[in-house]
Amino acid sequence: MEAPPLPILWALVACLLVPFVLLALSRVPFRIPQLGRRFAGAWLLVLLCWLSASLALGPPGGFRWEDYVAGLMIFGAAVLCSFMLWSVLCWGVTLNMLLTLTNRNGAASMHDWIVDYLGAHGLERLAIDRVKVLFALRLAVPQSGQQALCLTRFGALVARFAGFASRALAIRA
Repeated sequence: MEAPPLPILWALVACLLVPFVLLALSRVPFRIPQLGRRFAGAWLLVLLCWLSASLALGPPGGFRWEDYVAGLMIFGAAVLCSFMLWSVLCWGVTLNMLLTLTNRNGAASMHDWIVDYLGAHGLERLAIDRVKVLFALRLAVPQSGQQALCLTRFGALVARFAGFASRALAIRA
């Protein structure tokens, strides 16, 4: 059996290094506090290392462009798979609520569990955080002096698409 071309082999190896790069970017002096940027930074570093190693350590005649396309496709698949896991670990409400309950010694009432998870302001804090995301993505804008939200045209378009996708994929009833 013949070994795969080096750009493909390096891509496979580089993808396996991402968890270690994420660990490094989680600690001082390389720490990136924003979770999304940390994930993107890890993949960008690994991608640049892959490209550098593939070009520097390649045969004198060079590689075929198809080998690089295959390597990029491996990266794309690995990014998608790892982002699903990263999302659940970082932002998964259910998993984080489970971890909150685990950290508590003994049983908790629903109210105490929510306060432990969300802090003193409970669901209000979570709602405010989600509203900030809607604002940042320009899906909604404040109306009437921050007391109300208004859907933007882009927000309405995203909502229509999400509703269609949810129905088409039978995600929601």
